[in-house]
Amino acid sequence: MDENPLGGAETPPFSGSYFPNDVTFLLRVTRAESPRPAAAPSLPEPLPDLAREELLERVLRRGLSAMAADLAALAAIVEYRRSDRLALVSLARAGTPVGVALTRIFRERYRREVCHYSISYVPSLGLDRAALARVLESHLPEEIVFVDAWIGDEARARGFTQAVLAFNRETGVRLNPKLAVLSNPLGAPALTPGARDYLMPPVLFGAYASGLIGPIGAPAESGGPRAFHECHYFPSLAGHDLTLWLMDKIMWFWRTTHNRRRIPRNFFHLQERRAQRARAARIWRDFSRSALAKYGVADRRLILPGVCETARALLEGSVALALVRDLKDPELERPLQLAESRGAPIRLVRHLPYKAVAIARAVRD
Repeated sequence: MDENPLGGAETPPFSGSYFPNDVTFLLRVTRAESPRPAAAPSLPEPLPDLAREELLERVLRRGLSAMAADLAALAAIVEYRRSDRLALVSLARAGTPVGVALTRIFRERYRREVCHYSISYVPSLGLDRAALARVLESHLPEEIVFVDAWIGDEARARGFTQAVLAFNRETGVRLNPKLAVLSNPLGAPALTPGARDYLMPPVLFGAYASGLIGPIGAPAESGGPRAFHECHYFPSLAGHDLTLWLMDKIMWFWRTTHNRRRIPRNFFHLQERRAQRARAARIWRDFSRSALAKYGVADRRLILPGVCETARALLEGSVALALVRDLKDPELERPLQLAESRGAPIRLVRHLPYKAVAIARAVRD
């Protein structure tokens, strides 16, 4: 393993296996070289095991098309509310593909000059303040929009908001902690097209869909207070990398179906957006209350609604019970395989308000 701090404070920009103008990862990166890809450290996700054409037909087509539709809507929402310069700050890793796609859409559809950075927020580590400070060296606070893929972990969502507000208090800046996301099953404060629960394909593949970047860890003690959070980069897995292939498919769906589709003007009305969020929040509140008693859950933070959050928790190996609405739903094929391989019990709940829900063993820290 070769120590190479590609994303450190004194090193050139780093974009993983994305194109350099797609994203700048503000991470301290260790290059992980392994003669056998399966032996690479720090990757909880398995190697993609299906041919790319088969992946598209069996698993990805519906999810990529849905992502393209929501990306078009989310870009329109952000554009409608923004007249100044734009800096997207995505939360690595799940938020990175969304930030890359939005960056391409803003440049192509809206002729925007947009910068995209991907930084770390991990509950056990907090917000990467060094990375955020680096962004603020080049951008005003009002230019920054935080980006993630979805909101499905109540503790994580609340922790991120609190971390940004604490950063604001201690530095005197005024960053808006509201996330721009494709789906918001919790009904949390966010910029979002809605609460639709569907499988976003990149979540299935982790590093293989996120620039070959592995899970994020604490900065090295030798790095000092300005050290970025750390991760592994896996160039040895380039032969299995789906990052740019998936991004090309998302952009193809967007260009052919959603690029020129008119979005109804009432879509942008604040009152309608609030009503939509209130409906999602009410569904989550009612379901979580009943689940506490029905499944013997001690803490509401252990309940993770939505198929994407369920898939992420299964990859982490942290699921005590997986609830699913339809065992024959093609979007659940891969999550169900993950549940079986991780030894997580599966329970069919036909009136579940989400495609899937994970009951975690412990609150993520």
